Amino acid sequence: MSSLAAGAALIGWYAFIVFAVASIGQLVIGFMIDRDPKRKIFILVVAGQVVLFAVMRELESFGGLIVPTGFILMIFGQLPINGMLMDRNFRPEWRSRNYAVALTPDTAKSAENT
Repeated sequence: MSSLAAGAALIGWYAFIVFAVASIGQLVIGFMIDRDPKRKIFILVVAGQVVLFAVMRELESFGGLIVPTGFILMIFGQLPINGMLMDRNFRPEWRSRNYAVALTPDTAKSAENT
């Protein structure tokens, strides 16, 4: 990876590209949830995470950038699935409380790191 990491600015651009691709993937998965069987999409996303994580360990250079991009894409794709599961399993009057409980640890951890 050192051949790709010529400077801090270039690493920042790589991170930007990875997260931009992953955020578009989040939109695609959200669209697929509305149209396709949810169980099939969930299994594909989780299987993609497992496979890409296993492959990612051995890569260097350009492959060490492409495969993790796919992995982050799968992680971001999991987010709308989690939201859909919360919506399906909680009554409307409890959803906001459930989201608060689910997101409070993330918010607290991010506030701790600043």
